[in-house]
Amino acid sequence: MTDHVRSTVNNDRISVEPFPGNTDPPPVTGTASPSYRMLNQTIREIFPDVIVAPGLMVAATDSRHYAGIADNIFRFSPVRANSEDLKRFHGTNERLSIEGYGDMIRFYRRLIENTAG
Repeated sequence: MTDHVRSTVNNDRISVEPFPGNTDPPPVTGTASPSYRMLNQTIREIFPDVIVAPGLMVAATDSRHYAGIADNIFRFSPVRANSEDLKRFHGTNERLSIEGYGDMIRFYRRLIENTAG
């Protein structure tokens, strides 16, 4: 990853050094994969009013630890969050609404049912 950044910057006056502890991101799972299609289906079943589309996760997640043991990795959390909720993520008074927690439970239960056949 560092070599990619250096070649993209392409300027010897700019120093590029990895931050200690950083790792390369896990590989991207394609939207044509059966795993993505199952995730997409489950999201639409539990949250029928949302549009499902791949996106970019710019934060480090625990998913980087699964790259060696999982074929497909998704950075997704089935939580509806408003602007006030986002301020509390990983901070003071972090919490979910009772409704949001219920949706999360329904989502994971349905995902397990869908993937178990």
